[in-house]
Amino acid sequence: MNIESLVYKAEDIAIMLKCSKSKAYNIINDLNKILVKEKKIEKISIISGRISKKEFDRIYGKENIEQC
Repeated sequence: MNIESLVYKAEDIAIMLKCSKSKAYNIINDLNKILVKEKKIEKISIISGRISKKEFDRIYGKENIEQC
């Protein structure tokens, strides 16, 4: 299993939320900070510009994705 099957990239988030890639990077950064606070992930495990599909879907909900 490769990493691409487990994470969304900023490009993916930008398409799903219909926002700029820059805004998507900011969203990913903010969500990763939340996940560290919730102790869902370790800070050292963050990959810049990527977020776990599982955690993104949990936070946003696949059916409730809002636009930027």
